[in-house]
Amino acid sequence: MNKTLTWKVCCAVAAMTAACASSPDVFSEADYARQVHQDKKITGLIYKKLIDDRLTRALSITPRCYDGRVYLIGEYEKEDEKNHAIAIAREVEGVVSLETYLIPRAGRTEADEQDDVRLSAEVKKQLVASGAVSTARLDVVSVKGTIVLVGIVKSEKEVARASEIAQGVEGVQSVISFLTVFR
Repeated sequence: MNKTLTWKVCCAVAAMTAACASSPDVFSEADYARQVHQDKKITGLIYKKLIDDRLTRALSITPRCYDGRVYLIGEYEKEDEKNHAIAIAREVEGVVSLETYLIPRAGRTEADEQDDVRLSAEVKKQLVASGAVSTARLDVVSVKGTIVLVGIVKSEKEVARASEIAQGVEGVQSVISFLTVFR
């Protein structure tokens, strides 16, 4: 290859690299770390506000946040408690959107809650063991035997596979997926 052609190829590669680095669609490790930190901050603020509020402190609501999208999962006693929890979450700075899976608590026992904790752990264990689903930014919450999957995975195939694995775990009654694909 002559020197002129080599120089042109190097310049082209450098220009493409610079264009990709400045593209808003390319996520650097630092951007990723900032987003994860921001999501954890939002989750923590919502959780603290729910605990500090007299109307919502006794509720079994699990907040989660991925890329500013907030999910409230759990149980409530009265409709006004549910609505208040939603309002609290919406007030937190950085919340881009909010989705819920909140159901009435009626008739729940401590044993039921322990079953949900066990079921969540078993589903997460099966997801990790499968090796077919990226679980770094995936959470599993069980509410009355319904598994709620939230987080970010690498592909639509992983979304489908995660639901399939969760459904196959003994004791799971249904699966709700709020999984999104990393963009």
